[in-house]
Amino acid sequence: MTKPIPDYLANLSTLLQSAEAGAVSVAGLKGSAPAYLLSRLIQESSAPLVVITADQEGAEELCRELRYFAARPEEILPFPSWDVTPFEAASPHPDIVGERLNALARLLDGRARAVVAPLASALQRVIPRQTLGEVCQYLLTG
Repeated sequence: MTKPIPDYLANLSTLLQSAEAGAVSVAGLKGSAPAYLLSRLIQESSAPLVVITADQEGAEELCRELRYFAARPEEILPFPSWDVTPFEAASPHPDIVGERLNALARLLDGRARAVVAPLASALQRVIPRQTLGEVCQYLLTG
């Protein structure tokens, strides 16, 4: 006897078509099911996905889970929000700046399959694509 396929997996192609047409909202998934479903969408999609979560902690957890299910975990990138407010007399932590620029550069050159960002991060301004492409040089050690 075969097990029935859950509705969200049986309708994966329909969900993928909807995702490629615009934003998609799926409710009622529990545990790591959202990450598994998103990993399937990432695998099947031809375009990179931007996944928005409610907060930073949720984004970090979802990013970890997506990397667990992903065939190529290095293509799942976090996009953290700044740790300072716009009018604060301090600079953001260099690690946060680095993660954001890494995600933007990888999106620009097509090496990112998904970016996971909290809502606060998605609402913050980023450097324009053309400007980033003109000034960005990606360096690796060795």
